[in-house]
Amino acid sequence: SPHKSSTAQESYTFIRKRVQLDKDGLHRVGGTSYGFTSVTKQQQQNDDDDDDNDKTITVIEKKRIISAREYTTSLRQRDLKRKVVRQHRISFLYKHQSFNIHIYLEPSPGLCILHAQVETKKTNNKMKNDNDDNVDDKQEEEEVLQEEQEVELPPFLQVERRIQNTQEDVDKYGAFGISLQQR
Repeated sequence: SPHKSSTAQESYTFIRKRVQLDKDGLHRVGGTSYGFTSVTKQQQQNDDDDDDNDKTITVIEKKRIISAREYTTSLRQRDLKRKVVRQHRISFLYKHQSFNIHIYLEPSPGLCILHAQVETKKTNNKMKNDNDDNVDDKQEEEEVLQEEQEVELPPFLQVERRIQNTQEDVDKYGAFGISLQQR
């Protein structure tokens, strides 16, 4: 019998306003940028198996730059059940890794989340095919790419724990979930 599957879909949108502050966080430096993001999450489950590991979740984000006027209009039309998320973001490099510290001001004051972005290292493992007896002395090679991704945390940061890709952590620490939290 053919495999049965079910699909659940969740969509939401959000706007953002970004300003750059000086190192003291007191004065604006440069201009302001505005953005609109549309997020669609699709979860597909094989109904023949009750195993939660048989879920496939696809997240599609579409982003675009918007004007100050479009931002203001969208802000007025927002879902009032959600709180405006305000945060300070500190960005820095450490050992060729990019880090962002999100310090939430509202609605979860005191919450700090560290995002690490490291370059995926691809190592080439070449394997010679010994069955190739070519006169031109060419060797047929198969290239195997292995991805390695390790984050080296700076010693001056104290990290409580790594946020996992679980529903509990997504609900608690994702921007969408934070916007639903009470002050």
